[in-house]
Amino acid sequence: MLKLRTLRFKGIGRFVETQEISFEQLSNLIQVDGQNNNTGGSSGAGKSTVFNALDFLFGLNSISNSALQSRLTEDPIFVEGEFDLDGQPLIVSRGKKLKITLNGEVTTGSSEISEGKLDQILSIPRELFRPMLHKKQREPGFFLSFTPSKTNSFLTDCLGLSSFKNNIEDIDAKISDLSKMISSLTSNIESSKIGLKASQDAIVALGEPPTKDVDQDTILQLKSKMDSAKKDLDLLLSTHQVEKDELNRYRPTNNLIPFDSNNIKRYEDELSSIVSEKHKLELLEQEKLNKLNQLLSDLKMKQSEHNSKIKNGVVAKEKTAKLAAEVLKIRQNLCPTCEQTWSSDNIRSKESQLLEEIKELRNDIASAESAESDLKLNQEQYKDISDKLSINIDFKESDREKELKALISEEKRKESEHVASFNKTNSVANEDFLSREKSLSGRHKIESDSLNGQFELYRRSLETAVMKLKNYDEIKGRYETSLKILKEQEASYLQTISDIELSLNEKTKDVEIAEELKKAIKSYLSCSFDEALEVISENATKIIQNIPNMANATIQLEGTKETKDGKVKEEVNSVIHMDGEENIPIKTLSGGERAAVDIAIDIAVLGLIEERTNKGIDVFILDEPFTGLDSANIEMVLEVLKNANTHKKLIVVDHNPVVKEQISDRITVVRDGLTSKILSSI
Repeated sequence: MLKLRTLRFKGIGRFVETQEISFEQLSNLIQVDGQNNNTGGSSGAGKSTVFNALDFLFGLNSISNSALQSRLTEDPIFVEGEFDLDGQPLIVSRGKKLKITLNGEVTTGSSEISEGKLDQILSIPRELFRPMLHKKQREPGFFLSFTPSKTNSFLTDCLGLSSFKNNIEDIDAKISDLSKMISSLTSNIESSKIGLKASQDAIVALGEPPTKDVDQDTILQLKSKMDSAKKDLDLLLSTHQVEKDELNRYRPTNNLIPFDSNNIKRYEDELSSIVSEKHKLELLEQEKLNKLNQLLSDLKMKQSEHNSKIKNGVVAKEKTAKLAAEVLKIRQNLCPTCEQTWSSDNIRSKESQLLEEIKELRNDIASAESAESDLKLNQEQYKDISDKLSINIDFKESDREKELKALISEEKRKESEHVASFNKTNSVANEDFLSREKSLSGRHKIESDSLNGQFELYRRSLETAVMKLKNYDEIKGRYETSLKILKEQEASYLQTISDIELSLNEKTKDVEIAEELKKAIKSYLSCSFDEALEVISENATKIIQNIPNMANATIQLEGTKETKDGKVKEEVNSVIHMDGEENIPIKTLSGGERAAVDIAIDIAVLGLIEERTNKGIDVFILDEPFTGLDSANIEMVLEVLKNANTHKKLIVVDHNPVVKEQISDRITVVRDGLTSKILSSI
């Protein structure tokens, strides 16, 4: 079992410098308090971080390393713990790597090796070790929060009963292997019985011992019949070969006179030439049309320019006439506006100005007259080009093209008919020949099979007769040998069947024994499980009975249940009897009663594990276990902790003043500015 002596850490949360806590001089009930000099309160000092460091050391953190890493220093997290492991000094340190020093022997390097060494030291799976070490904020009691199967697995693993579960798995594997053996032996028995039946049938088929029932005359008669049959067969086969050779002389040959495709080539070349020339003409015509359309576009633009000049000329004529009338009035010494006498010197200047304007307007008039002439010419050109565009050249398929396509189609039809004609002729000839060949082969087979059958019958009869005559003793000896072998086979099969049946009975008994052993182990596990629950119930009851208002309470944890169909169901039913009420489900309790019972049961569970297996650690951390409880309920839970009668150090992380009054040993975490430190451990 692990005993924590000293904890050192730095670079985690607000702890920048190395902090050290010595647990050897502390009692079994310790408070971790906080002092925040920034706010004057206790929250935010970093109390919980102290034991996040211990979780980090054992690789139990649910918080990522980046979240734990202090942002106030570039130094990485480093945590080191000094322990006593069953009388041996142990130092575990974790930074970038895990290092373990047990009794002077150092383990470090790859994470697989060092983490495996740590698992060996803990000797409890980490997912089970974590709730045994650290009850985090707002977590319920770990034992009652397990699922039924998890509760069973937890106690089984922690009490060292896993080997029995493994034994059950081994027995199941053994039963499976035995079942396969039984199936194989059953199959072998059936095979041996089949072999025995075959041997017995062969003995019956061997019949009576051979007798000497053949003489020389019989052999000569059979020899004469065989020779005669062989002669007839050879003559028939010779005749058949002559008939085959004669038929093969008329085997048709598949000849095909090639079709003259020169006309097709000539027509296709001519058609291709016509299409190519027509395509060239189409391109030239399209190019010509594009040019004419461009000329029309240019003429339209010029027409627009001429019309604009003509319009300007009309306006200029009107304006010139008006200005000429004004000049005439000026020359008569009259004001052009009011027609009164105008004798000023400015009159000559005004006249010059008007004459200059008239001169400019006459240029526009001249330009308009020229534009009228150009417009007429432009319109004639436009009409001429439009007439040309209206002339469409017909590029439809010519009569010669149609004629060539028809000629090509006709030639290809002739070619197809030519090939079909030869194919038909060849097919008819081949079918006729094959029919004659098949008919001849069929007749030959019937005739040869008949004579060959007679020859083989005489040959086998002769060989049998000769063998019987010449080798009577050998035949008799072979008969006796065969009979002996078959009798031995019969005896061997009978012995094999007997041996297999004996082995089958043994394996069947082994299965029955294994099943009984499996039941016994399961029964032992169930009894051990129930006995453990009974001890936990008694110890938890003793703890809570120190609370005045629960002095008559009794905790009862019931284990194995049987379902309606007779199957065993591993689960835990947790109830409490108090105040005259029976079987109150613990999970229905609320407030301080539930918290007190949860902690009492957890401490009882840890005590049982420590007593039975010497596993675990002598520290149980309760992080703010009084959240949501009033002072009376807090005092109730504290009574549980004070009267727990455990070898573990119960560390309460909480700043409630009621806790300070009840717990004398204290670790104080002080925050000053951004950083925190351990002030003292008393």
